[in-house]
Amino acid sequence: MGSHAAIGLEDSICFDRAARFRPYGLGDSKDPSKTLGNAISALEVDWENVNWKKLQTDCADLNSDSHSSTDNTGALTHKIDPAHSEFLSRLGIEQTLNIKKRTDDLAAKVLGELNRAKDVAVQVVEDHIKTSDVEEKPVVNVPKIKNKPGRSAVVLRAYDGYKYHADDLHSMRSLIVELALAGRGEYEIFLMHNVKNKTMNIHGDADLRKRILYENIPREFHDITILWNEDDCQKLYPNLRSNE
Repeated sequence: MGSHAAIGLEDSICFDRAARFRPYGLGDSKDPSKTLGNAISALEVDWENVNWKKLQTDCADLNSDSHSSTDNTGALTHKIDPAHSEFLSRLGIEQTLNIKKRTDDLAAKVLGELNRAKDVAVQVVEDHIKTSDVEEKPVVNVPKIKNKPGRSAVVLRAYDGYKYHADDLHSMRSLIVELALAGRGEYEIFLMHNVKNKTMNIHGDADLRKRILYENIPREFHDITILWNEDDCQKLYPNLRSNE
């Protein structure tokens, strides 16, 4: 449900699978599906050497002012590290940013209208109190509705032995680019990997951690991965019982 016109989208255009995931590796030389055929040329990216953690961290640092403030027009701004701009432009992030900006601008207008409506309502209440017979006048103090987003974590979960398919990689890449990077760092994507062997010293043995990563996680997602086991959960939530 919703209006294409509200955020400036063309209602005559829709995404098929090729258009949706081509920027994220669909049909490239490492994609086993090769579903694009000769109709659309694949976008070749050295995914193994993409550092999604650094991209997200740099984006959040550059846009940290947007997490607590707005510019003079009330609209949120977006900054991209020049060191990453070429890579992100190849993924077509500009279009995503344009849609995101139109959505943010619309949200800012809605918040402005809500605040104006609230001010009118407060004024009506205050005028009523002034003319009432109540001896001790209550103070009407309603805070402004603020367009100041905080930061949130988006947690993906995997486990020992999980086999990543090409569709998983396309979806994870698009999630990071379109939610975390296009969202000015308001979100950060983490991959929580469950190590089933509780006897492994995953927090004290760096070599073991590296081996688990290389055996289970695609290299490009190593830096956003957090290893954990059931003992970690038991320490954090000692009163929870096992459902086994």
